[in-house]
Order: sequence, then C-alpha cells, then structure tokens
Amino acid sequence: LAQGRGLPASFARSAAWSLVSRLRMSAAGRPSLVDVSHFLSTAFKPLGEEEEAKDISREGLLEVSPELLRKLRCSLTDLQQPGDALPADEFLAKCLIYHQNDVGQAKKTIEGFLKFRRAALWPLRIRAQAVEAAGRTGVHWLLPPANSPSLAPDFVWRGNKQRQDAGPAGCVVLNMSRMDPAVCSVEEYQKLSMFIMEQVTDDPAVQHRGIALIVDFDGAPLSKLMSLVRTDDMRRGVMLWKGAFPCRLRRIWLIDPPSAVQYLLWGVLRLLGPTVRERVRMGTRSSGLEELRRCTRIDEEWSPMGSDPTRTP
Repeated sequence: LAQGRGLPASFARSAAWSLVSRLRMSAAGRPSLVDVSHFLSTAFKPLGEEEEAKDISREGLLEVSPELLRKLRCSLTDLQQPGDALPADEFLAKCLIYHQNDVGQAKKTIEGFLKFRRAALWPLRIRAQAVEAAGRTGVHWLLPPANSPSLAPDFVWRGNKQRQDAGPAGCVVLNMSRMDPAVCSVEEYQKLSMFIMEQVTDDPAVQHRGIALIVDFDGAPLSKLMSLVRTDDMRRGVMLWKGAFPCRLRRIWLIDPPSAVQYLLWGVLRLLGPTVRERVRMGTRSSGLEELRRCTRIDEEWSPMGSDPTRTP
C-alpha cells in the first residue's frame, strides 16, 4: 500500500511495525502506532477546514453587534438542558468572531462545545484552582509573540494565502517530558490545556489571528509517550478540540520528535491536503526553527530552545 502511494520503504517498515505493535498492545488498552496515526490524521484534518484569519493590521478587529449576539443566544434554546447553563456572552462572541459573524456556524461550535463538556463532566469555564497541580509541572508555557514591527519588511507570514499579516497572536508550548502520571492523569493535563486556551482567547488579537502550538518532544521517547497515553485519552484529545472550541490553530511546530513519530507524521501529512501540510513544521534544536524564532520572542535563558531544558520559566 505504501509503495502504491509513492511512499518510501522506510515508511512501509514503520507501518508494518505498527501493525505488530497493535496486536501486542490492544489487549492492554494502550494505543498502538496505528492508533497514533489515526489520532494524528483526525486531529490535523480540521486545520484545513478553518477559514484564514483576516489581516487585522489594515481591516481592524471584527466587531460583534448586540443584535447578532441576541440572535445567536435565541438560537440556542434547543441546546438548553434542565439544570445546565449555556455559555456566557463572551464565549458566544468568540464563536461569532471565529466564524466571521456566521450565526449558524457559531451555533455548531457551541453545540460541539456543550456536547463535549457535558459528556466529560467539565465546567463551561475552567478555574485556575482546578488545574493548579497540572500547571505547576511546567507541561505548558505561553510564549509572547514577536512585536509586529520586528517582522517587517522582510518577514511574510505564510499561513494566509495571498495575504500578509503578523501571524499568530499567541504561542502555546507543550512540554511532553513534563507529563508526570504520578502528579496528574492525562485528562487533567488536557483540562489544563483547555484552561490555557480559554485564557489566551480572551485576547481579541488571538480571537482574530489565532495561535501557534509548539510541541516539544525532548526527553520524551515514544515508549514513554505510549505508556502515558491511553486510547481514551487520545480520543478525548480530538473531541475537546474538533469543532468544539473557537480558536484557529495556524501553525504547529514539532520539536525533536522521536524517529517513529517523524515517520508517522510524514506519512499522515502526505495523505492530507496541502492546507494542513502548510501549517505543520518539524525541526530540531539545531535546525529548522528559523520561522519559530522570528514569530516569537524566545529568550535563550528560559525558552524550550535554551541550553538547559530543565529550567522553568
């Protein structure tokens, strides 16, 4: 099958290994490489379905009128359940901005958001106290974006076709090596991720220009990752994001991924559309990170690109 799709023999070997891995690990409930491949393809595919962000440097921030907000609120009556609240107006406004004032599409995102939060028994707005233990592990950082003037005149953000803007307005770092099952479950780390997304999307610039995500694999071999994450965790990771939260993920940087993950990503991205491939980058600390350095204000003393990966910002 790999040869028929023009993929190299190395990917075919990796695929064969993943089939053996699935047979060995399925009984234990642990995800195999086939499961990981399916997870990656499912997680990346919606990226190509997002509309591109507007160039807010010239057009200004999109305003949400009170009339549209009321119209969206009235359309949610069929989503109301006894004893359950609906999202606040601030969240409704985020959905309208994300869908460029399309009430019908905004309602679909709210429906997906409510469906997931109710099924997972998560609150509509996650409080800091609920994720404090996970937050103190350093699994997530928030990098400030580079100042727009530093991007001109030779920098062009390539996420927008036929457009130029300052790129993502926020950058979230996921340090895979900091995930400690002795401190928190994977679900708690996922809840922390959504807490950060809720906070960062309170910024109007992020609502319009979206975010970038850095996934740092340094110190996290594939064996450790697959021992931490179960299939249910992977499924939850897709559902909490896919069609259930209003934020554009405009770039993903994957730093120092294990060799097996590189093969999987390479194969999965080859099978997806060009819009998705455009948004995913892989690199190492020694090469491939020039775009990342120019899009974020990275301080060598504390950033994930620094010489000491154990330091905490």
